[in-house]
Amino acid sequence: MRKIKKITYAAIILLFAVSFVAPFFSQAQINDPVYFFVNPEYETDGHKNEQITFLYSSAKAHFYIEKDYLNSLSDQSKIDLNTAVQNTGNLFDTQIYDRVRSIFGSEWNPGIDNDPKITIYFTDMPSEFNGYVRSEDESTSQFAVNSNKREMLYINAKLVGDIILPAVLAHEFQHLINYNQKERITGVKEERWLNEALSEYASTVVADDGSESYLSRRLSIFKNSPNDSLVVWDNEIKDYASVSMFIHYLADIYGDTLVYHVAHSSFVGSAAITDALNKLGVNRDFSQVYTDWTTALFLNQNFDDTKIYAYKNPLLSFLNFRVNAKNTFSVGDTNLIKISVALQDFSPQWYRFIPLKYDLGNPNFLNIKFETLNKQDVFEVAVIITTIAGDITTDVHTVRGGGSMLSVPDFNQDISSVVLVLSSHTKLSNFDNMENKFRTISIEASMSSGAYDIKNGDLLRTKGDDRVYVIKDGYRRWIPSPEVFNGYGHLKWENILEVDEEILNNYKESYLVQFIGDYKVYEIGMGGSTKNWLNITPSQFEASSRKWTSIYEINQKEYDFYREGVPTL
Repeated sequence: MRKIKKITYAAIILLFAVSFVAPFFSQAQINDPVYFFVNPEYETDGHKNEQITFLYSSAKAHFYIEKDYLNSLSDQSKIDLNTAVQNTGNLFDTQIYDRVRSIFGSEWNPGIDNDPKITIYFTDMPSEFNGYVRSEDESTSQFAVNSNKREMLYINAKLVGDIILPAVLAHEFQHLINYNQKERITGVKEERWLNEALSEYASTVVADDGSESYLSRRLSIFKNSPNDSLVVWDNEIKDYASVSMFIHYLADIYGDTLVYHVAHSSFVGSAAITDALNKLGVNRDFSQVYTDWTTALFLNQNFDDTKIYAYKNPLLSFLNFRVNAKNTFSVGDTNLIKISVALQDFSPQWYRFIPLKYDLGNPNFLNIKFETLNKQDVFEVAVIITTIAGDITTDVHTVRGGGSMLSVPDFNQDISSVVLVLSSHTKLSNFDNMENKFRTISIEASMSSGAYDIKNGDLLRTKGDDRVYVIKDGYRRWIPSPEVFNGYGHLKWENILEVDEEILNNYKESYLVQFIGDYKVYEIGMGGSTKNWLNITPSQFEASSRKWTSIYEINQKEYDFYREGVPTL
């Protein structure tokens, strides 16, 4: 599978004047020998400039080829090449040009060379590269001495006549358009991963046999590396496969209109996707649709009315494509499963848990404890539960602040499997540079007769709720303010565990407190602002269904925090 090298942003500044390129080749000039500047990083011979030969002009494009490459071909190969180029020109005029522009917008036209036609240059590249675009060709700066001063695509000459050539042209054409729409007009530079994703979808817009073959090759690569990071760009072939599968998912679920809004957004990267979703009236953000996608990669089937867990493209249907869990673990009441994995941001990993045995008479919980090496890291965990009857439910569990807990009831009774899809959502933007940051999360999975064994003194809160509770003897007590929390030296913010609401609800809420060493018991009221003395006898206390074990001792600082309320008589 060949890579596609994309926009090269770094200008190559020459220290001496070179007059290789004419600004525009008229029909009288097209047969004159001239040179094009090229990117030596992607050229077989490593040249910075090459002598060229004019081939053909269609209604929308001029076609050139590297002279040395052309001269290396046999006479018959030259004839075949000429025929293929003219066929490509016709396809570019009638199919590629308008279809790509209808979604992604227009290139700079008539552009820096005042010519409405773009230039397509076939040059000898290593086989792993399909093509590239150089932004300096669009530069009007007098210092851009290596600019070809034209709207230009560089295509691997070996692809002439290949079935995927139209898809490659569409891919590169999107980059040319993106430069105009984002950098030149809007003044923002698209993040590399999303620019490539848009180009991957442009290849599908061509809608011919070649685009299907192109997508099939991407799918084949993705199947071998489904946990590649979506946003970290290492310029490897698997990077192209990842962004291709993601953008095709978005287009299948939300339509071409979403891709249109992403391409025309004044935002870049993840913010552009959130912006596009909002313009469609979809109340979701990039982080959420990414988690939806990682769930869909495992399921690739719709089981509810949301219709967000399956591709619509026949090439990407369930029969052709789904990601299996990396590992499957059997969990019993005597074994503890421990896993540790290091992931880059937006790099998914799938784990599957099944009961070691079923016991209809003794229902047990699957208890999972998450811990992150860095307490600042945030992981989103898609939870996919499948019953023996085949019913499927999905949820999302967030791990932040160093750790959290998840419990699944009746695990050994009617659950076929629980699949966790882990991915770091710590860094959400600015992914233009190559990064090697890995974030470590560990998992402990066990089975027991109750929800996760939380100890007295543990601090809990639920997702989306700032209220922190301290646990004691089956009760939970809300700590009403940061000042009160910080007044206890042994309480640490980093020790707060985020749990599902069902776990928190296993603990009854207590409002009873007692100052250390004092016999008076108070009930906290008014939303945590007053303390009301229970001026009642012990027998009255017990008759009121209050429990002595639900009383929490508090220090002087918290005692003084509450206003004195009306005693309960």
